[in-house]
Amino acid sequence: RRKHPPPPPAPLRSATTMAALEERSGKRAALTDDGVGQSWQLGYRGGVGSLRTLSGWAGFAQHRARSFRSRLTLSELSGALGDMGTLVPLLVACAKVGSIRLGPAMLWMGIFNVISAIQWDIPMPVQPMKSIAAVAISDGMTPGTFAASGIISGGVVWILGITRLIDCANMLIPKCVIAGIQIGLGIKMASKGCSYWTSGGWTDLDGKATFLVCFVAGAFMLIRTKLPAALVVFGFGVVVAIVHMVEAGARPLSEGLQLQIIVPTAEEWLHGLTEGALPQLPLSIMNSVIAVCALSVDLFRDPADGGKGVTRASVASSVGLMNLVGCWFGAMPSCHGAGGLAGQYRFGARGGCSILMLGIAKIILALVFGQSVDVMVVHFPKVVLGVLLLFAGVELASVGAKSIARSPKLEEDLMTCFVTAGAYIGGENMALGVSAGLIIALLQRLEVLQLWCLSHRGSGSIRSKSPPEAIAPGVVVAADAAASPSSFAGSGVGGTSQF
Repeated sequence: RRKHPPPPPAPLRSATTMAALEERSGKRAALTDDGVGQSWQLGYRGGVGSLRTLSGWAGFAQHRARSFRSRLTLSELSGALGDMGTLVPLLVACAKVGSIRLGPAMLWMGIFNVISAIQWDIPMPVQPMKSIAAVAISDGMTPGTFAASGIISGGVVWILGITRLIDCANMLIPKCVIAGIQIGLGIKMASKGCSYWTSGGWTDLDGKATFLVCFVAGAFMLIRTKLPAALVVFGFGVVVAIVHMVEAGARPLSEGLQLQIIVPTAEEWLHGLTEGALPQLPLSIMNSVIAVCALSVDLFRDPADGGKGVTRASVASSVGLMNLVGCWFGAMPSCHGAGGLAGQYRFGARGGCSILMLGIAKIILALVFGQSVDVMVVHFPKVVLGVLLLFAGVELASVGAKSIARSPKLEEDLMTCFVTAGAYIGGENMALGVSAGLIIALLQRLEVLQLWCLSHRGSGSIRSKSPPEAIAPGVVVAADAAASPSSFAGSGVGGTSQF
């Protein structure tokens, strides 16, 4: 009873003809795309196969150039500053305590920004590793220990990425322990910032009056306005540092940028593992890989559906290579983060052009000013740095508190969270805090597992049924990874605050 005859069958084509048509259509879609679609982690719809030829790379470069030109707007420039509130205080504070030098650190972060912009064409941030930076600021780290922490963390994340074991690692890390690390680090950073209150008198330029002015102005801009509060406070600190340099007769160095190879000693490797890498790995896996990938899918659609979202394997590999290459030459241990992505998206960034502009600016500053940046750090006012650390610590602790507040088993997770934070703050050892939290989490889950086994004893169905959700903390994490963009704005270490 058909009203219309069926369509004639499609003509048969050879495999070679079909491959040529698919490659041609992929290149055409890539060249005419507006930067929204992708089917591979580089964001080029020509696919991985087309990048094996010179013409494929030419098409990819043309696609990226068109996307960057189309997004050369003020909103992209504004979005590039969305993550500076986290970068500036941590970078300056680590340079102040002698863990890094600002010139090489800015150069490498700029290079990583440019590479990330070209690779994904989304506002993928390059942030300091928060836990390593916080430990260096609070407890102090030599440059060798600082570099060893980044190299070890990057190596582990890189191996997890290339072996696709990143999802398995996520299931072994209780979310409450991560929240405890964030709360403990945040409180210690905030207390470290407040300790600079006693660095001068009321009439000193680097004293109590300056601290109060910066604190009130920063809090007002942070709460009541959308101004980049951290940049304003940091700019005021730069002016004060220049005044100090003039009074002390210090002159900027005329030497260019100097890169120094850092080779950690055996003791520094050990301290880097226990004090830096051990507490950082859970945060890197959760915030730098799992959360940022889920947020990118929410904001830019799944790459399987033609979106610009990134994959866990590509992000884990990127985090690993950044640290395996750069930390030997003075780079700050770096990662990607959901908080930075959410902050840059919030301030208007929609493509890789914002990250490209930010990276080029960092490279120019590092190459032009060279060693002068390190001289300015010596004269940077402590009270201004204290205000920046205060707000950065409060933001970090708030992220941990929001994360634990969403837990379906709040009463049990609060104990693990507070034990982790308390052991770290009281013992002044991050490895001690993480170990204490993991022991409490293991004991809680062993009790649940024992009750589950007793309830199924004799029924012969232990192997056929799954244990309760509380036994596998990674199940809770996986559920959170599919949350809305607003939930990820507070799930990472960075958050979306201007600080």
